[in-house]
Parts: sequence; C-alpha cells; structure tokens
Amino acid sequence: MNHKNKVLNIISELSVLSNSEIDLEDKFTDIGIDSLKIVELIIKLEEELNIKFDDGELDPSKLIAVKNVLELTEKYLLAGV
Repeated sequence: MNHKNKVLNIISELSVLSNSEIDLEDKFTDIGIDSLKIVELIIKLEEELNIKFDDGELDPSKLIAVKNVLELTEKYLLAGV
C-alpha cells in the first residue's frame, strides 16, 4: 500500500467517510474530524508511518483539508525525517 492510501485509510478511520469517499479537497470539518480528532490523526500518522512531525508545522489553521495533511506527510516521508 502506498503512503497516500495509508494516509487516507487513517483519515477514514477518524471520519464519517470511507477511504474511497474521501476527496483531497475535503475539509476536515466537513467529514466529521474536529480539532481533537486532528490531534489523534497526527499521532496515528506518526505511529503508523514512523515519522515525527516538527511541532512548528502542526498549525491548525494550515491543516484544514485532507490535501494539507497528505502534503505534510509526503514531505516527511520523502525527506526520510
């Protein structure tokens, strides 16, 4: 499974949509993910993808849509951080 599908699977576990229903443009608030679930999402991503996000990049005002989290995750996976 590629990292995009892993990220979408993790998001779908926390949202009201299945993996196949999630669109990259979806805002978290529209798919049932509130601020508390965003924290859960970050923790699950770090654990399941073996990465550690820099706290400075976890600005809630910048992590509003699925694509934002996917882009951030890809950045860390490609950098090997």
